Amino acid sequence: MGGLLIGSVHEHAGESDAFAIAVTDFARSVEFDSTSVSLKMDPDVWKRARLQSGDERVVVGWYHSHPDLGVFFSGTDRKTQRSFFNHSHSLGLVVDPVRELAKWFIGADSTELEPSRIVAVG
Repeated sequence: MGGLLIGSVHEHAGESDAFAIAVTDFARSVEFDSTSVSLKMDPDVWKRARLQSGDERVVVGWYHSHPDLGVFFSGTDRKTQRSFFNHSHSLGLVVDPVRELAKWFIGADSTELEPSRIVAVG
């Protein structure tokens, strides 16, 4: 499974590299090609994300699963992040639904986010 993360970016006044990202929704890739180690999302996922975004929200990243493989960014994941989600606030989320694990990455360099920097609300 995979898709796009929708939300908003809130910059800290006066500091260009200080911001918070709120993920409030997602657009699931409905049609996709996948194997146990790859995922190709349908191009219409971008259209669905735009329709869900509205005026206030934007695509802030993407997510995909690694069923029973653990949570990490592979070389292909890093290339995808660098090519399509290369803003300093762009997020990547990997979920292993079998092991019930998740890990977040940020920016073009796919830097792993420390758990202390992630706040779940709701």
